[in-house]
Amino acid sequence: MFEILLLSTLMQSTPDFDLTSSMRQQAAPIEISIRNAELSLGRGDHAAAARICRAILNNKPQDPDALFLLGRASFAAAEGLAAAPVALQAYREAERSFLQFLQLVPERDETRIRQSLAICSRHRGAHRGALLHARKAVELAPDNPIAQRVLGECASELGRKEEALRSFQESHRLKPSDIDVVHLLAISLRDLERPAQACLVLEETIAQLPAPSDSAVQLLLVLYTTHLFTNDPDRAQKVIERAATIAPDDLRVAVELATNLYRLGKHPRAKVVANRARTLPDPTRRQRGVIAKILGQLHAHAGQHADAIQELDLCIEATPDDLSALLSLAGSLRRIGEGDRAREVLKIHTQAREAISLVDRRPLPDLNQAPGLSAQAEIIRALVVLGRIDEAKRQLARRRAIAPADPANDSLHSLIQAQETR
Repeated sequence: MFEILLLSTLMQSTPDFDLTSSMRQQAAPIEISIRNAELSLGRGDHAAAARICRAILNNKPQDPDALFLLGRASFAAAEGLAAAPVALQAYREAERSFLQFLQLVPERDETRIRQSLAICSRHRGAHRGALLHARKAVELAPDNPIAQRVLGECASELGRKEEALRSFQESHRLKPSDIDVVHLLAISLRDLERPAQACLVLEETIAQLPAPSDSAVQLLLVLYTTHLFTNDPDRAQKVIERAATIAPDDLRVAVELATNLYRLGKHPRAKVVANRARTLPDPTRRQRGVIAKILGQLHAHAGQHADAIQELDLCIEATPDDLSALLSLAGSLRRIGEGDRAREVLKIHTQAREAISLVDRRPLPDLNQAPGLSAQAEIIRALVVLGRIDEAKRQLARRRAIAPADPANDSLHSLIQAQETR
């Protein structure tokens, strides 16, 4: 009451006092801060934009513009971060900010916000929530090709193959030049056992691209795997030869060329290509494994089982989930009289096959539900068995972001660390 009387007295005794003007003066610093956040965001300084928005929200927690800009800054930062745990934190901040923004001003809902929310939900393992956001993004802007693509990706992760295909087709119709969408569309068609349509889309797109381009190589590799899907290694060979002509030093192409040459029984050239691939820089763990497997199997065909075992051990060290390499290794071990070790390798083969079946199961578990957390823990254990440590770490980071107090987290972390130090 005293404050009201004091304010009344001040207004009466100060003829120039203007309450509306005073309120505008208080709002002015926020408007300036919002503008500074926008400028920082425009310069790509996401950290500065986020800091400004957080400072505004400390004083005014329900400022919609600050929430919107914080969502944009955090999302952009997450998309550019390589470290999974830090990226997940940024995605969660973006998600919280956008959801609070929509609660305050639902009339300002738009497709870009819903696309971002779908991607944030996917990264924290909430695949059903991601699908709902993606559908809303398309509802708000059905002619937006990015919205359609995001919906396709979300539907695909839940095993909703027909919905995914429709979305990819629509995204491609809206923006035929998007090579990544062509890639996703072809895989979607292939997964629905429509390889002829997949090949047609790929060939038509490749024909419109400049031959010496990364995009052409990307789509040729998809076309190559599509021909393999139809059990046509001869056509696949023609495609991978085209890719090798365009990009002779592309390690992806070299590895696939060596693999298919071996598949076709062209062993001398397969050996030459595999040995050359081994000299190319920066191979992934899986590429190292494939090269070693080809060379190991070639040694086994030549009766050089000691050399075969050496290469196949290298393969399994790099890729413990390679079932055919495990069988080849067991065969070579038996040939040189190491039956006990061969039986151990066959046991590992059985464990790996069961783990692969578990990891590949769809739909993916929802990490916001207790059964989903339990299922995901089994997947992480299977990934460790298969040697897919990077993926196991990403899954654990997701889990910790959603359920930091879950008692299984520490044991899963210890399991991953033990595999890394082996």
